[in-house]
Amino acid sequence: NLPEPSAYAHQCAAALEQKLGDIDAARALFERGAALPDDARDASGRAPAKVALLNAWAVFEWKQGREIFARELFGRAEGVAPAPCSWLFQWRARFEAEHANYALSRHYYARAVNAAPRESSAWRLWGELEADHGEAERSAVYLARSAELQALAAFVPVPQGRRNSRRWRSGRAAHVPRRSAPSPQPAWED
Repeated sequence: NLPEPSAYAHQCAAALEQKLGDIDAARALFERGAALPDDARDASGRAPAKVALLNAWAVFEWKQGREIFARELFGRAEGVAPAPCSWLFQWRARFEAEHANYALSRHYYARAVNAAPRESSAWRLWGELEADHGEAERSAVYLARSAELQALAAFVPVPQGRRNSRRWRSGRAAHVPRRSAPSPQPAWED
């Protein structure tokens, strides 16, 4: 006997069926995956596959126009998450905003930034929501915080002692080999 496929496998198969246009098959795969036992948080600290599956299913039902069931699925995903999950709260906030539940959307954006205060996307999306609803001051604060976090994330420390190493290098440059003609280094770099 083969073991039951994982929640992630069910989620991938459901996404394929959805893409192929077989809504009933996609829904059945989501249901089978959701019926699996809850999984544990993985070693990297990421949310378990069951949370991701329930979130994907909620988004699927949202796109199918089943608002009440989608809201229930978002709630189930929150219930099985081993810890507050910023990306899950961001999806729920977007869902609530699309259904004109702006106070609830703000609530979920606040939960997202509380769960991951250094996640720039949560701040940006919340700022955009506030801008769309005439809250210019709040929007400016949230968008500025998002920009600040994006700028900070663009720089990662590079270990000292490496030949030709720089004290700070952008995240992309730290992982990409130099081309033949290096660009001039700013004054603050070694």
